[in-house]
Parts: sequence; C-alpha cells; structure tokens
Amino acid sequence: MHIKENAQDYSSARIDAEMQKHHYPLQYLIYLVALKRYLAMCGIEKPTSKLGGAFYVFVRGVRQNDNPALGIMFDKPSEKLIDALDAFFADGLSPEAIEALSMRAR
Repeated sequence: MHIKENAQDYSSARIDAEMQKHHYPLQYLIYLVALKRYLAMCGIEKPTSKLGGAFYVFVRGVRQNDNPALGIMFDKPSEKLIDALDAFFADGLSPEAIEALSMRAR
C-alpha cells in the first residue's frame, strides 16, 4: 500500500485507518493463528504464549530521524482471542469465540 510522500501521512491515526480499510488486522490474526499451529506442530508447549504480536511497517513512511517513529504499527492480540480464532477455524463458532471477538471490538 502506498499512502503518500508526506511523512505525516504515516501517523498512527492514518496508518490505523488504512489498516482497517484494507482489513490488515484480519490478515495478521490469521497469520498469528497459523504461526500458533505451526509452533504446536513443532512440539512447542503453550504456543499462544510464545507469540509476540504483529508489526506492519510502511517502508515509505519510515525515516531515520522521525521522533516518534512514523510508518510502524504494532499490535499484540490477546491469547484468548488467538485461541478463540483457532478454535473457530477448527470447529466453528463457540460461545468462547463470540466473547473473545466481542471484547476485541470494544
């Protein structure tokens, strides 16, 4: 995605709007569930607790001397959300998944 050339166009608010517009949070949630499953397949105990979160870096917005840094977004979804999504992908919608997803929407 290319926002603009102006550094301020890569502010947290603008990046958040673009992330929502293009459904990137859904994308990184799916990737985190896939990573959790991979870690479990490798024999890692409690794989959800090993996930550090997701970074998105809008390279055109990152400049060496910006303070605060622009063009970088980080999110660490709760373990409960990742586990609920994993269960949803495996078994369909459960009361636990509904609760975790409703907490995320707040």
